[in-house]
Amino acid sequence: MTRLIIAITLAFLGLTAQSSEQYYTLGLEEWSLPRSGEAITQFPAVRSAVRAMEESPGSQLQLRYPGGEEGSLWAQELSDWLISLGIEADAIHSVPGSPFNDQLEIILVGAGGTE
Repeated sequence: MTRLIIAITLAFLGLTAQSSEQYYTLGLEEWSLPRSGEAITQFPAVRSAVRAMEESPGSQLQLRYPGGEEGSLWAQELSDWLISLGIEADAIHSVPGSPFNDQLEIILVGAGGTE
């Protein structure tokens, strides 16, 4: 019985260690405000994601946007802002699939995580 508990505990720890993704959401209402480099850095989701990325060398940002042209443009503009603020272009990946039409998810994928 004790071995079974230890095995289950180790398996659980292994699963949680592999999931190194952190999620941040940027709402359309917030994004609709006038934007500048300074304004972008004040968005809590952007600030938190970039800070977490700096603390996790080798990590990348995945921008999961609402489908359609509007969502695609949103992700591209955010990507451009992040690049202009010093994030490497190769560390930013935009993909459709946000479950909400009014939110873009910023997902930090750790160096050992899956994308």
